[in-house]
Amino acid sequence: MFARNEGRASQILVVTSALPREGKTVSTSNLGIALSEARQRVLIIDADTRKPHVHDMFGMENRQGLADILAGTPGIDAKSCIQKTSQEGLDILPAGQPDGQGWVQVLYSPLWNSLLQQLRKEYDTILIDSPPLLHVPDARILGKLADGLVFVIRANQTHRDAILLARQKLVQDGIVLLGVILNGWNATSNGSYGRYGSYGYAPNAYRPGRT
Repeated sequence: MFARNEGRASQILVVTSALPREGKTVSTSNLGIALSEARQRVLIIDADTRKPHVHDMFGMENRQGLADILAGTPGIDAKSCIQKTSQEGLDILPAGQPDGQGWVQVLYSPLWNSLLQQLRKEYDTILIDSPPLLHVPDARILGKLADGLVFVIRANQTHRDAILLARQKLVQDGIVLLGVILNGWNATSNGSYGRYGSYGYAPNAYRPGRT
């Protein structure tokens, strides 16, 4: 909510991960719910048109959506495709149904800018659920259209080399990395972070003058 890019509030965020099955869509959905509970108007866009799952998370249909809008399908626009969830303040723009290799149209459509400019006026925060960064170029291209990127890492699964390679690509592209979500972390069973005693912690250990 307070992350800024060159002094401007970060309104459009791409959420991605290095590889599949790291909890990217679940994290995007939970982030959207949390922001809407903070009284923000939030839109989640499912830009993973190869394997869309956002509509499943909220029990919705995926008959038409982003792919149809960016393909310039007559009679279809954002207003007709956006669906309201049961969570107040949270809306969904499903991926839609690209034809054949229609995901290419989605990725390189010149309509992206006009669509996002329109949605900026209607929502406080827009979350774009993107395919994994190291598998396809989508997240890197979408990151240039957005105000920043949020990276999802799965505890005990995402390899350090994959994280470093993904970060290198973001730096090369000049994409602003706003933060990281560590998904699947259990403080009581993953190392010593859940046991303050490991660090010699005592509730009243601090005294004036101590460091």
